Amino acid sequence: MLGLIDGAIDYNLLKDFQKLALVGKVKANMDPGHSDGWGAAGLSKNKATMFGKSKKSAAEDPDYDVALNKAALCKTPILIAHIRKATSGSTSLENTHPFIKDGWIFSHNGTIHNSDDIEVGRLTPAGTTDSERFFYHCLRYINSTDSKKELGQSIKKAISEIKSKHDYSSLTFLLANNKYLIAYRDYNADSENAADFERYYTLYIAAQKDFITLCSEPIGLLSFSPFKNGQLLIASKSDIFETVLS
Repeated sequence: MLGLIDGAIDYNLLKDFQKLALVGKVKANMDPGHSDGWGAAGLSKNKATMFGKSKKSAAEDPDYDVALNKAALCKTPILIAHIRKATSGSTSLENTHPFIKDGWIFSHNGTIHNSDDIEVGRLTPAGTTDSERFFYHCLRYINSTDSKKELGQSIKKAISEIKSKHDYSSLTFLLANNKYLIAYRDYNADSENAADFERYYTLYIAAQKDFITLCSEPIGLLSFSPFKNGQLLIASKSDIFETVLS
């Protein structure tokens, strides 16, 4: 999972991200790599746009490079890319991240159990994955006109409802619209598998003078710092809002 804001598309960085399809870290007793699909979305003419999505492995799909070129041509100021390791829902285009709805872009790492019971309001998921339902659940709470602080409060409410009703491994996600890139890390520290979740469900930030890079694990030559569990970041072109959701 990769998020970029306010910088030119770094082709080499995105090629480094592509390598995670082969060597990306996994949970215990899993084969390495994330080969169950990929997607990349950002902004074109200030609207949420899918640059490319496939159920193939990013490591062997030439359309991955096509998507990068589309993103570069659009000069998108925000990008979310995802390379999938399927744990819930079949390997299909409909279940491949990121998802786009109502001007928002979303990707998620983790599993939410009994996901058919997640409240999604008026929206109808196209696929069968818990992640899409989690996304639509969050959209019930957030508003594109909210301030960073208001967004933080809304996300906290959405997260709290999920935690009160569902067992989960991780609620870690990236969310963006034409103003904000939002990142949240949350693994289930109360689970008997907490040690494995802590190692696997990570999120890192590399903040440069002109841009911010977020990634599920360090890539390239950037200097990354890890998110704490429960840490929420909301970035815009002007500043960053950070908090820890308790």
